[in-house]
Amino acid sequence: MSEFTDSVEAETLTALLRHFHWAPTSKEPGRYEIWTTQDNPSNEVIVPLDPTKGDFAGLLNRVRYTLLSQYGRPARDLLNMLQAQVNAALDATQWHKETALPPGMIGWDDGEDLYASARSQLSAIAKSSKQPRRHHGSASWYISKHFLENCYMGQTEIGSFIITAHTPSLMRFHVSRHSEEVHISRPRESQTITGGTIIDNFEQALKAVSSALEDFRHRPKIEVFYETIESGVSYELVRALSKFTAGSESAITIDRSAEGSQRPAVEIAFSPTSAPILDQVANAFVLDPEPQGVTLQGEVIV
Repeated sequence: MSEFTDSVEAETLTALLRHFHWAPTSKEPGRYEIWTTQDNPSNEVIVPLDPTKGDFAGLLNRVRYTLLSQYGRPARDLLNMLQAQVNAALDATQWHKETALPPGMIGWDDGEDLYASARSQLSAIAKSSKQPRRHHGSASWYISKHFLENCYMGQTEIGSFIITAHTPSLMRFHVSRHSEEVHISRPRESQTITGGTIIDNFEQALKAVSSALEDFRHRPKIEVFYETIESGVSYELVRALSKFTAGSESAITIDRSAEGSQRPAVEIAFSPTSAPILDQVANAFVLDPEPQGVTLQGEVIV
C-alpha cells in the first residue's frame, strides 16, 4: 500500500473503534496510540500513527482482527461501508432523532416523516447551491433531481433513531438541462456544482439557522432569518427543519471524510422548541413573495 492508502486505512479503523466506544488512553506522539474500552481498560489495541514505519501495516491488521473478532458481522459491515465511502469519495450526513422507544426504533409515521424531511433538506440545499432564494418552488429542480438520484442511503444505526445519506463529494452536477446539453459542444455555457460544494452549503445554512434561532430567542424578530437567505436558507429548508426538530431533541452531523479528509465532523443540534419558531419563519418566507424583475410595455397615462 502507499502511505496515503495506509493513512486512510488507519482513519477508517479509528472511526470503527470510536463507533464501538473505544478511546485513546495514552500515546507516543507521532508513533502510536493505545486505545481501550471504557468498560474493560485491559482490552487494548495499538494504533500506529507513522505509515513510514515497517510495523505500520502489521499493527493495523491486529486492530482490524481485534474488532472483527469481538464484534463480528456488525463490525465487518460497518468497515466495508466506511471503506466504500472513502473509495467512492462519499461524504456522510446523519439525522439523529431522540425517541421514547427502544434504541434504533421510531414510530412508523414519525420515521416516514423523518426520511421525507431529510430528503427535502437535501433537495432544498441543492437548489440554493444554484441560486439562493427565499422560496424555490419549481425553480432549480434539475440539479436537485440529479443530486438526489446520485445519493445513497446508509443503514439505520443503533442509538437515537439515525438515518444516513452518503453524497458524492467529487461528482459534478449540471445546474440545468441546458448546461448538460451543451457541456461538450459549448463548455463555456455549462455550469456545474460538485456534491462537496452542496454539502458545504448545507453546513453553512444549518449554522446560519442555528445562529438565527439563538438571536431570535433574545430578539424575537423574524427579520433575523431573512439575513440567512444568502447562506442557502429557504422556505423549503426551514419547513423541512421544522418537521425534523418537532417533538424531541435532534441533530444533524456532517462527516467530510471523503478521500481521507482531515476535516472533523460537524454536528448542529436542535431542541424541540425550535420547531414553532421555524414554522413562523417558513410561513413568513412563503407569504412574502420573491422580488421579480418585470418589463412593462404600453402607454403610460398619469
